[in-house]
Amino acid sequence: MRLLDFSPIDLITFRDPLASVSYGIALSERGPAYTLVDENNIVLCGGIARDPQGQGWLWTFIKPTTRFLTVHGYVKRFLEVHPEPLTATAAQNGQGCRWLQTLGFTRAESLAGFYPGCPDQFVYRRG
Repeated sequence: MRLLDFSPIDLITFRDPLASVSYGIALSERGPAYTLVDENNIVLCGGIARDPQGQGWLWTFIKPTTRFLTVHGYVKRFLEVHPEPLTATAAQNGQGCRWLQTLGFTRAESLAGFYPGCPDQFVYRRG
């Protein structure tokens, strides 16, 4: 696997209503971000987007076929390099909930889905 600087166009490889070039531009302007590539296939895009109040939000787009343990190591290292307090969300009762807890996040509250058809979320915090 190779770690590359994030490019907003990388998001179009994900089948998600939020995964657009314009959203990628907005994310890239708000903090550090990277793309993880396995054999020339993008498997993860992620980073930290700081809101206007300076709060960092961890974000990721990940292909469901990605090897979890390999990706986990890259994300864990990214979080070690950026030890600031962070907020993240995950679909309620989804795999992301367990992953965020493994990464040291604690569940804080519930949040309605971001767009029509988006599942309700749990908010997680670290630090």
